[in-house]
Amino acid sequence: MEMIKKFVLSVLPLILIICNAFATEKPVLRYGFSTFFSDFDLSYAKGALDLWGKKMGERTGFNSECYILNNINALAEKIKHKEIDIGSALSVEYIQLKKIHDLQPMYAQKNCADPYYIVAKKNQTIKNLSDLKGKRFARYRNDKLGKLYLNTLLLKQFQKEQDTFFSSIIQKKKYSLALYDVFFDKADACMVLKRTYDLLCELNPQIKQDISILHMSEPFIPLVTFCRGDIDQHLKLLFIKAVKNMFDFEEGRQIMLIFNVTDIMDLTDKDLENVTNLIQKYEKLKQ
Repeated sequence: MEMIKKFVLSVLPLILIICNAFATEKPVLRYGFSTFFSDFDLSYAKGALDLWGKKMGERTGFNSECYILNNINALAEKIKHKEIDIGSALSVEYIQLKKIHDLQPMYAQKNCADPYYIVAKKNQTIKNLSDLKGKRFARYRNDKLGKLYLNTLLLKQFQKEQDTFFSSIIQKKKYSLALYDVFFDKADACMVLKRTYDLLCELNPQIKQDISILHMSEPFIPLVTFCRGDIDQHLKLLFIKAVKNMFDFEEGRQIMLIFNVTDIMDLTDKDLENVTNLIQKYEKLKQ
């Protein structure tokens, strides 16, 4: 018995040290970003996000791991195996993922909902959507939501999708480049966000004089930040606290500036109802 007492007393300090280490170890929040990063310098984006996560965690009480995933399937695998807690994805991707996984929307950029314009040059014979058949069409190459909207619109009116309705699809790296293609007669028409159109018209009033708007969609939220439905609630509250304090420190303001985010709003599935309806309409028209 005496030997046991001595052994316990000898290892007790070590046990206390180990227990204390585990007690003070910060929880790890794992964050996954999807394909909307495709036009960023990924190494730069990854470095910025890692720094943001580190500084945010230091202030709020957690460590972070950041993953930039190049397609929705990779993001889905991370969610399936519970390898991420928080994610950011295109709203179309989020709704597709939610069909399979238990996810909850959390945030979107404030005032980010924006309509699409379909525009053409005024001096052409294009007066409405039907006149675009067999024409050259420019669009932002990574806009899954815009592609879905355009295909749904064309299927509803002409029973064709864009690949067979237009003579060619000109894929551009930015919305602005698609609009410039129309302005400089390199394309007959394009799809552009209202916000982009308004900005370019402000910078160059000649664009507004030369370009006509053929069609305008309802506004859609393009990007969503969400969490797993079974996320650890303490970790979720820490993340919410960090987001609320985002603009209170330099690193937070820098990361928002990099991704052109001026403010953040809480998000519910109801806010994404029109995107859900759009997907359902497209699927019905394809049957």
